[in-house]
Amino acid sequence: MSKPKLLALLLTALLILATAGLYTWQAVSRYFAIGPTSDWELAEINAPVATNPAPTAGSPAKASAKAGLPTAQKAGPSVYSGQEFLGYIKSVKKQFGNFYLGVDYVQWLTGDEAKKAALADGACKKLADCAPNGFYIRNVDKTIRIFQIYPLASVEMQSYSHRPDGSLNIGQTISLLDWLKIFVDESTSPFKNIPYSLTINKDNEVVRIIEKYTN
Repeated sequence: MSKPKLLALLLTALLILATAGLYTWQAVSRYFAIGPTSDWELAEINAPVATNPAPTAGSPAKASAKAGLPTAQKAGPSVYSGQEFLGYIKSVKKQFGNFYLGVDYVQWLTGDEAKKAALADGACKKLADCAPNGFYIRNVDKTIRIFQIYPLASVEMQSYSHRPDGSLNIGQTISLLDWLKIFVDESTSPFKNIPYSLTINKDNEVVRIIEKYTN
């Protein structure tokens, strides 16, 4: 084989190796940046993700605004700073080392207000039969909004465990990682289907998570 042909073959081989190495590096980098998709891309839902929708007259978002619930997510500092609101966790994702929650806002109503709202929503037929537990969780806007979780966010649970005397360990603090594992490892965990009170900082990050006890 002539030297030019041998040199051409060597260059081709080097090009193939370099291309394969690039794809391998990209795959490895993506894995460690995002994490195993099967582990963290959870609870995907066929619902719209909010991108700062402006409420219009008569819309569910307008109703939420009247109820004092946040209705729009803006980049940078926002009206959410230090604000608490209630919502269901609809998704938990990890991307580029950060965790994100998909949240569905709800209202927690009590007393006569709860009864009237439940009757209006068709959750019961007679006012006397409405909100038998003394509260009603109202969801007028099912839009899912995405929030990043602050790495040092605190988590407080009300029914996560029991004390030695059998009573609930109200106000128990657990690690953020243990709370996230609820949505990863325990597909049938009841803690996935209860509302949480979330506190947002000036950067739209969730800094505090509190279980809303519903029993």
